[in-house]
Amino acid sequence: MMRKDYSSNTLVYEQFIDISFMPNGQHDYTEVVTMWRGDFSFIVDLIPLNDEGMYVGLAFHYQVDRPWEANEEEPWEIDSLELTLEQLLYVKKRIHEMKQASYSEWDMTLVGDICDDICEIVKKAESGQGKAFITYY
Repeated sequence: MMRKDYSSNTLVYEQFIDISFMPNGQHDYTEVVTMWRGDFSFIVDLIPLNDEGMYVGLAFHYQVDRPWEANEEEPWEIDSLELTLEQLLYVKKRIHEMKQASYSEWDMTLVGDICDDICEIVKKAESGQGKAFITYY
């Protein structure tokens, strides 16, 4: 299993998120990306409202189902994969712009790397290779 752990710079009692990929026909994850909840929140908070002024896709679950971690089965499967991938690619672009503008309130390299890895997992799920999941702990 490929595991990337971006949570190493946080305190032990902090809350974490795993984004995981399970290929079709398997019962175990082959990829897991672990991050501090704050980094995940930063990424999802960059997803804008849609044209109707509503949260959709990944942002819907995070922003509307609050507290989403209490409202979802663990782990929960990421749905609206095409839209979620589109949202994450937008966020990836915004992170790059913020990095270029020397946005200093967050480690833009770290959240950029995390966003890249989440995009890869969602891209595999969106292409029908398997399913993507989120676990909160």
